[in-house]
Amino acid sequence: VVAVRRSIAVRRARSIVQSSRPLDRGRESESVARLAGTVPQVSLRVAAERDAPCVLGIVRPVLVWPDGISNHLTDHQLDAIVRHELAHVRRCDNLTSACHAIVEILFWFHPMVWWLGSRLVAERERAADKSVPAPGPDPAAYAGAILTVCERSIDSAAFGTASIAGSVLSRRMEAIMTFSVPKPSGRVLKTNLAVAGMGLVLGPLAVGALNAQTTPAASRLSGVVTDQMGGLVAGATVTISGSANSSTQTAETDQFGRFAVT
Repeated sequence: VVAVRRSIAVRRARSIVQSSRPLDRGRESESVARLAGTVPQVSLRVAAERDAPCVLGIVRPVLVWPDGISNHLTDHQLDAIVRHELAHVRRCDNLTSACHAIVEILFWFHPMVWWLGSRLVAERERAADKSVPAPGPDPAAYAGAILTVCERSIDSAAFGTASIAGSVLSRRMEAIMTFSVPKPSGRVLKTNLAVAGMGLVLGPLAVGALNAQTTPAASRLSGVVTDQMGGLVAGATVTISGSANSSTQTAETDQFGRFAVT
C-alpha cells in the first residue's frame, strides 16, 4: 500500500510537469534569476492546477508555479516564496524525502519510521522558512505570502514534494514571526559536541573490548567412551581430575557414549 501511494505521487508529479509550460519572462522568472545564485540550474514552469508552489525532481529540479497566484502577491512576497523554494533545492530535500520513502516501504510496520517522516517534513519547512526572513523581506510579509498561497491552493503536488504549503501552518506562522538569527556556535561548543559524539560511538566499543579481555574463556572437555571392541558405552561414569588442583568432575555418557564437562 505504501509503495502504491508513493508511485501514484510520482506519477502525479510527472503529469504536473508534463502539463505545465515554461515560464521564461515576467516577475517570477526575474525573481528566480536574481535569487538563484549558486543553486543548480532550476527550470521554472507554470501549471494550471491549484497547487502551492513546489519543487519537483532531484537531478533536474523544476520549480512549478501556479498560474495566476502572482497577481495576489507583492514583489517582496513573491521573492520570499522563491527564496523558500530555492532553499529546498540547495538542501536537496527531495532526495532526502525519496530516501525516506524507501525506508517507509521497507519498514512500514515500524511506528518510529512514520514519526520520523512527519518530523522530516516539519524540520524541512522550518529550515527553508529560516532561510527567508534574514536576508529577505520582513517576517510579516513572508507570513502573509504563505497565507495567500494556502488560501488559493488545494494540496501539495505529491507526497514528499518540497512545497511552501507543507507542515503545520499555525506553528510555522508563530516560528516565522518570532524568528531571530541564532548566534554562531563557538569553537569550544563544537569541540565539546565532537568529543561527546565520539564518546557515544567509542564508549560501548571500549566497554565491550574490556569485558572480552577480563572475562576468562570457558574451557570444555568432551569425548566418547568405547569398549575394547569399539562399541559405544552408554551410562558410563567418567571422572576427570585436574593436575593444578585436587578438584574432580564427573559426567555420565549418553546413549551414544558421549560426555562433556566444563
